[in-house]
Amino acid sequence: MVTIFKKSIFAFAFLILFLNLTSAISIDIFVEPVFYEGENINFSYQMLSQQDEFVKYIANVKCMDSPEPLLQIEEINLNANELFFETYTYGVVDKNVKNGNCIASVSVLEPFQMSFSEIFEVITSLDFSFTPLFCKDSSCNEKTKVFSQGEKAYLDYESSVENPLVTAILKYPDESTKEISLPTSIRVNQIGNYELEIVASKEGYKTITKKEIFGVIEGEIYIGYEDISGNVELNIENSSRDIDARILSKENLKSENIFYWIGGLVILTLIILMIRIIIKNKNKNLEF
Repeated sequence: MVTIFKKSIFAFAFLILFLNLTSAISIDIFVEPVFYEGENINFSYQMLSQQDEFVKYIANVKCMDSPEPLLQIEEINLNANELFFETYTYGVVDKNVKNGNCIASVSVLEPFQMSFSEIFEVITSLDFSFTPLFCKDSSCNEKTKVFSQGEKAYLDYESSVENPLVTAILKYPDESTKEISLPTSIRVNQIGNYELEIVASKEGYKTITKKEIFGVIEGEIYIGYEDISGNVELNIENSSRDIDARILSKENLKSENIFYWIGGLVILTLIILMIRIIIKNKNKNLEF
C-alpha cells in the first residue's frame, strides 16, 4: 500500500514538473495566410517565459517541393514575463517555390524541446509547355531547321494551353530584325542563320521566353525525308553497279597479269634452250 502511494506521489510530481516545463515558454507565430508570386515570405513570432530562461531555438519555413533554407540556431536570454519579438524571412516567391501549403515553425531545442507552427499557402503561376516548330509545309508534317535559299519556311508552335499570347522577333543573317506573329510563313532569301526570339504568355501561367536558330543554305537540299525514302533503292543499285565494275576491273587485271607471266616464262625457256644449243655446237666444233 505504501509502495503504491509513493509511486502515485512520484507520478503526480512528474506531471506537475512536465506541465511547468511545457508552460514555462509560450510562442505565438504571426504569418499571412497567403503569399503570391513576387512577394517576400516572412513571419513574426513572440516568446514569453514565466521565468528567466536561456533558450536555443530554430525559426524556419518549409514548403513542399521547394528549396529549404539553411537552419540557423538562435540563442536568447528570456526575462521572466517579458515579451521577446522577432521576424524570420524565408525569401521571395519565385519560380523555384511551388504552389501549395507551407509551414512556419519555431522549434525550441534548449532547455527542453518543443515546437510551434502555423500553416500558410503559396500561390504562384502555373507552368505550361511551349515548343517552336520549323516546317516545310503549312500542316507541319515535315519538320526541319535547314532550308534552301528561296524556299518558304513555315513557323509554328505547339503548346499545352490553348491560345497563348505569342510575340516573336525574327533576326535575319544580315542582322536586321522584324516583329512577326505565329503561326506564319516567310520566304528565306538570305543565306545563313536566322534567330527567332519568342515570348509566350497566358494569364495564370508563367511567361516563357525562348530563342531558336534555323539555317538557310545555297541550292537544293538533297538529303531530306522524301529524298531518303525515294532514293534508297537507286543509291543501292548505283552502289552495286560501282562495286561490280570494280570487281570486273580487278578480275581483268588479274587475267592480264597471268598472261604476262606465262608469256615471260615461255620466252625465258626459249632463251635457255637457244643458249644450250649454241654451247653444244661450240663443244662439237672444239672436238674436231
